[in-house]
Amino acid sequence: MQRSLSNLILLAGSLYWGLTATPTGAQSNSADAYLAAANAFQQGQLDQAEQTLRAAVIAEPDRPNLLGLLAVVLDAKKEYGQAEPYHERAVRLVPSSAGLWNNFGNHYVALGNSTKARSAFLHVVAIEPGYANADLQLARIALSEKHPSEALHYLKNLKSSDQNDPAVQILRARCLHLAGHRDAAISILDQLEKDSAGNERLAFSLGVIWAEWENYARAESEFSRALEKDPANAEILHNLGLAALRAGHLDRAQRAFETVVQQNSNDAQSVFDLGRVYVAKADVETALPLLARAQRLDPNRADILLYLAERYEDAGFFSGAAASYEAYLKLKPHDATARRERGFAYCRFGRSKAALPDLDWYAKQQPKDALGLFELGLCQSLDDPEHGLQNINAALALKPDLTMARQVRGMVLSREGKWPEAIPDLKFVIAREPKNSRALLELGRSYLELGRTSEALELLRRTQALAPEDRAVLTQLHRALRASGQNEEAAAVLAKLKNIGPEQRDSKASAEVFEYLELDPAEQRERFRRNLTNAAAANPSDPELKAQLGALLLIDGKVDEALLAFREVLTLSPGTQVLKEGAAALVQYKQYALAQQFLSRVVNASPSVDDRLDLALATFHAGGPKASLAEIDKIPAEQLNGDVYLLKAQVLDAMGRLGDAAEALNAGFKMEPKRADLYLWASLFLLKHNRDQQAVTLLQQATKIVPNDPDLLLTRAVMLELVRDTDAARAQLQNIQSRWPEWGRSYLIQGIIQATHRKPQQALQSFRTAIALGEKTATAYYYVADLTRMVTPTDREATRQAISEALQLDPNDALSRALAGRIALEDEDPGKAVQQLKEAVRLRPNLAEAHYSLMTAYTKLGRMDEAKAEEATFRRLREQYPESDNDSTAEIRQMLFVGQEQQ
Repeated sequence: MQRSLSNLILLAGSLYWGLTATPTGAQSNSADAYLAAANAFQQGQLDQAEQTLRAAVIAEPDRPNLLGLLAVVLDAKKEYGQAEPYHERAVRLVPSSAGLWNNFGNHYVALGNSTKARSAFLHVVAIEPGYANADLQLARIALSEKHPSEALHYLKNLKSSDQNDPAVQILRARCLHLAGHRDAAISILDQLEKDSAGNERLAFSLGVIWAEWENYARAESEFSRALEKDPANAEILHNLGLAALRAGHLDRAQRAFETVVQQNSNDAQSVFDLGRVYVAKADVETALPLLARAQRLDPNRADILLYLAERYEDAGFFSGAAASYEAYLKLKPHDATARRERGFAYCRFGRSKAALPDLDWYAKQQPKDALGLFELGLCQSLDDPEHGLQNINAALALKPDLTMARQVRGMVLSREGKWPEAIPDLKFVIAREPKNSRALLELGRSYLELGRTSEALELLRRTQALAPEDRAVLTQLHRALRASGQNEEAAAVLAKLKNIGPEQRDSKASAEVFEYLELDPAEQRERFRRNLTNAAAANPSDPELKAQLGALLLIDGKVDEALLAFREVLTLSPGTQVLKEGAAALVQYKQYALAQQFLSRVVNASPSVDDRLDLALATFHAGGPKASLAEIDKIPAEQLNGDVYLLKAQVLDAMGRLGDAAEALNAGFKMEPKRADLYLWASLFLLKHNRDQQAVTLLQQATKIVPNDPDLLLTRAVMLELVRDTDAARAQLQNIQSRWPEWGRSYLIQGIIQATHRKPQQALQSFRTAIALGEKTATAYYYVADLTRMVTPTDREATRQAISEALQLDPNDALSRALAGRIALEDEDPGKAVQQLKEAVRLRPNLAEAHYSLMTAYTKLGRMDEAKAEEATFRRLREQYPESDNDSTAEIRQMLFVGQEQQ
């Protein structure tokens, strides 16, 4: 059949030489050089062949056989650039030589230039019809370009002795298959399989064709036959693994790839394919480290990066997905879909600022892509529901049956208090997905807010059956049961909620995305934990993963381990984004000193005003106001904005420079600050200096500029109560509870307001809900104890237990000590009462009611002198502070300052 490349070269040379006169002198030396070089070439001694030929070409630069052989030797050494001029000179000297044109065609095949290869081989068949290699190569080129009829034409030109060669038969079968003659193609392969006993090379080739035709079971069988004589052959093992993977024989695929990886642990492709096997086996925890390892072995493989990003998404490890998309887009910057998915990955772990530029860009590039508009709208809705709904509406205009978009729109409308508008979308989703617990929950909540309690209760019971441990479901079910008067069952639900305990949310934004997409936020967070831990273990020098691991350890309360991880980040040459994320996590958990180190590096690399502001804030907490002011003073005058002035006011206030602080605060107000945390401080500054109405006005401005920050909204509710606008405060709290139903602090504030307005039963219920949702504070238990005395005075044990919890949580809370004293008096234990009350007045000497109770306790003990002294102190305090006992806002005011300290 096909003559070997070296034989064809030798034949071409000898034919040419035979046409010349009998060699003499230099020609004889040239012929000897040619034969010596050809012999060295056949023996694989390429350098020797090249040296011999180059010397001969210098002597006779126009001898085509020397030029042609030198070109072939250089091709064999893959020095194609050097080879091509020699090919050109050879065919120019003898344009009628089929052999020289054939070698030129092979040169272009090696380069992958099918156009020039075809041209060369066409010269060959024009000179010598039936030239085996040329016809075969022309057939292969035609097949690669999807022209099977043309390929079959070239195969017919082969000599009858070549027609039955297995390689030709395989090529013919491929052509027939592509041309639609599949039975004929399969018949050829069936016959070859019968004739191929013991021929592992043919079995391997048949396996490749069966795989090409997607008959993976037959491919696996042929690769197995090929492996019989060479069981350690890595190439065959790898192809066997691929065929078994596609055939669904995952255990066999795993064994094959594991064997290849054992032979060569640096084989990125085999490590990657082994990871794919584990993905198919749904063993993501094993798969992801393997895929990450493959990416490290070959960091410029875009296909591995894209696959890794997609698998990270499937696993709920969205930060890993975003990082992989980042790396992929550096290699493939024009992949619009990947850019969109990078943005959505950022959105799904709460980094909307990083997400929105990608999503917005994609929506502008592809305005008719409903999925792109939906993802943009979903991400926008986390901070800007109005704009988010606009893009979700646009997505649904393009694709009305996009169920995810319907669900998100319904949930956003519900959380914005637009319950009648939300209901049709949520019903649409449930009609198609009857077990969609998130949609059921939101529809039940919408009915509950509209007073359709019985419908809400039916839906929430269905939801609980699907998600019996879900905190949000239990919270709304408890509300519905209370509203319907089923107090006994409501109490049972509240007890269950309390036993489940609070959940820690590492990102409110990401939790909302999970809920929108009908994912259990708790399950997603657990998946994130597992996958992040595995990824960090597999990539110990990755600063991004190390920083995320540090943040996770902070969330889990493992502060020492977290700080160790963050310190390691600083040794790994982290990028600016990693430094910013690490600093944000450290600030959130009050690790200001280490955050200061992160932010110092950020400012050195990128001295923007926001970065300088973050550094000044961390410095304020870590190094004090003087050091912080020095950082603020480094900000150029043209970069000063409202946020800078608010922070400067805070720093100056801490330094006792009240006048300067007020001046900076006024300057800040005029420039519309943007940061919620600084607005919070400014409102407390005004409150501290009895400028309550100004604080309300400021917070009204703040909640317009930062409309979706729950802490700001809650502070505004408190401020409204402080200026006696109780109805507005109540409405604000209801809005907060509708949007963040699992946030216990809103119920705590609501309970305090209800208690000050003499609504003990409602207040007691609010405090119990707050505690069940995780607000297990001394204040909450103090009120539960006090209110239980009023609502169920006979339940002494519940009262004692609640005040005991309060004192355990905060032994230095004077109000709890005073209440514990009064409870002891009611229990006829004046000795214990004295102990508690003395501690109360030590902690707060001006607490009039504690002195009065202490007077009573001393009287019961017969210690009249001490009783008279306490009576005198009580009277003096009442004269000095006549309104203190009637100040219903004092505790709320105190709560604001305590809350800010806890931020």
